[in-house]
Amino acid sequence: MQIHVLADTPAKIQKIRAMLEPRYAISAALLGAPATGVTAASIVIDADLRNVRNIESIRQALPKVRGASQRLFIVDQSARAAVVQAWSLGASSVIPSPLDARSLQHRLAMIYDGTEE
Repeated sequence: MQIHVLADTPAKIQKIRAMLEPRYAISAALLGAPATGVTAASIVIDADLRNVRNIESIRQALPKVRGASQRLFIVDQSARAAVVQAWSLGASSVIPSPLDARSLQHRLAMIYDGTEE
């Protein structure tokens, strides 16, 4: 299954990639970089949603990811505004940070095994 990662730092992309490969095929893009069309089953987004530039970059990038039925946002649960912003950007799931591999893999397995609430 192809998963596309959007993040605001290269370190976040590398961390998510390390958690999901080789189980999933990963493509990735840094927010603000020129976006190209990509096809993926899901998008995992890890960015500071208190930053207006990040929000706008996410809005511009989402339509360029074809076929993504799920949008998983990784957010700081203590920043209520970030959680609300994730839902307003079309989140299918919001995962609290700091992120661990088990939580992310479990959430993806729940979605694709059809057990997501």
